[in-house]
Amino acid sequence: MPMVGWVESPGYPRGYEPFTSLTWARCAPPGHTLTLVLTHLDLKDRCENDTLKLYADGSLISTLCGTMSLEELRLSVNPSLVSSPGGCLNVSFSTDYSNTERHAGFRGFYIQDYDECDDPNNKCSHFCYNFIGGYMCACPSGYLLNADNHTCSVVDCGMPTLPYAV
Repeated sequence: MPMVGWVESPGYPRGYEPFTSLTWARCAPPGHTLTLVLTHLDLKDRCENDTLKLYADGSLISTLCGTMSLEELRLSVNPSLVSSPGGCLNVSFSTDYSNTERHAGFRGFYIQDYDECDDPNNKCSHFCYNFIGGYMCACPSGYLLNADNHTCSVVDCGMPTLPYAV
């Protein structure tokens, strides 16, 4: 399976036909997650007519219809479109006969990622932040990240420092 790709409604962006359906599913290998990022949503306003249903690991997480801006999708829908490690994402799109005006449909891209913070070879001494394609170690206030980018040392400014409790 490719690590990245697109999923979109049939006919996107020219518009979808009546009685259109699409079922899409991808599963991540063990230790990896899938993230789906919707970039465009333009469906009929009534979910009984045209619907985009999104599932993570077999559970319905969102039913969408209508039109949403990229910013609305980014803030409200996209944060929940992540599978568990080794889990699956599914998309179900269906329309009925009642399209009186053209709607572009939907489009999104998916990314397969590995949580490097869970890898025993990537040990951060304090904080580990995973992001798509990598990770970053960080230190609490009063500490500096060493040149190895994994361990932290106490900042010594000639002043006594209080011990840091984890």
